[in-house]
Amino acid sequence: MLLICACAVVSGARTVTEITEWGQRATTTVLEEFGIRRHLLGRRRAPSHATLTRLLAALGGDALDTAIGAYLAEHDHTDIRAAGSPPRPAIAVDGKALTGSAHRQRRHRHLLSAVTHAPAVTLAQREVGAKTNETAAFRPLLEPLDLAGTVVTFDALHIVKDQVRWLVQEKKAHYIAVIKGNQPTASAQLKALPWEQVPVAHTAGPTGRWST
Repeated sequence: MLLICACAVVSGARTVTEITEWGQRATTTVLEEFGIRRHLLGRRRAPSHATLTRLLAALGGDALDTAIGAYLAEHDHTDIRAAGSPPRPAIAVDGKALTGSAHRQRRHRHLLSAVTHAPAVTLAQREVGAKTNETAAFRPLLEPLDLAGTVVTFDALHIVKDQVRWLVQEKKAHYIAVIKGNQPTASAQLKALPWEQVPVAHTAGPTGRWST
């Protein structure tokens, strides 16, 4: 049933009614591939509106995201060197408003995601509540992931000493972060460095291939 929901949403469905209609239009072959069992009369029937409503109401969004992310992480065996990516696997942490989630007086739902750079695979994501912010979701998002040896990239919002220390000391990860005005001391220290004397170690061409 979750496959029906996912395919319907990818196809443009935005409500339970539209998801139900998508399932009802699906062929018997599609329903069979989705694992829909035969009815007592011998035919496969898509789940009803009431069934999908109960399913989605009982489903924990964060738990589903965690399960899907774990599956994708386990099956992501792409050879990053062969793909022309940097030697260390890289994961970007970024937040985005969920397209199509705004409805009438309800604002867009906001998600914080951890996505591999190449190829792009979403390993984890969490909803950022209206009464909190991305910073509070940073550690819960990355906690389940094996980050040892990876490079985690994120923007200035997540430059919090405790979180960066946790990332390096406990998760054994490296990081690249943007420093802005919210960290005036670090920003001044970086600006004072002799950048013109730093040799260029890596370059990336228009196709994204790295060279040293």
